[in-house]
Amino acid sequence: MSTKKGEISSLQLYGRLLSYVLPYIPLFLLSIVGFAIYSGSQVAATEWLKRVIDHVNNPVEDLRLLLPLALIAIAFVRGIGFFIGNYLLSSISSFCSKVNFFSSHFLVSLINLIIYFFFLDLAFAFVVIIPMMSDSFMMHISSPLI
Repeated sequence: MSTKKGEISSLQLYGRLLSYVLPYIPLFLLSIVGFAIYSGSQVAATEWLKRVIDHVNNPVEDLRLLLPLALIAIAFVRGIGFFIGNYLLSSISSFCSKVNFFSSHFLVSLINLIIYFFFLDLAFAFVVIIPMMSDSFMMHISSPLI
């Protein structure tokens, strides 16, 4: 690729950017682990939903207590993975940037996102799923409307 006088090539630019990030490779690898945990919890949530549907269609075992607890555990692990991944990537970006405003305010935005997603999952568990597992709710579904 030809460059004009005074311009740097893309390879030189990426090399310069990589030199800023190289000291933070362990943090980057840990953030990948956090995002892998988050992704795994997405798969676990899908498997959990399959188990709930199977239990509603054919209640062979008594899973009314285990299924809501499993959802809470999945939501907790999902929140932890999301926090680890985003916190570490935000740390790397704040270390590499020289802008004081963003380096001092990234944690507040990250905490707001984590609280939103974590409690959104828990709210779904307590408002929608747990009442579905109660006996009175099942009786209302099975009984005809008067």
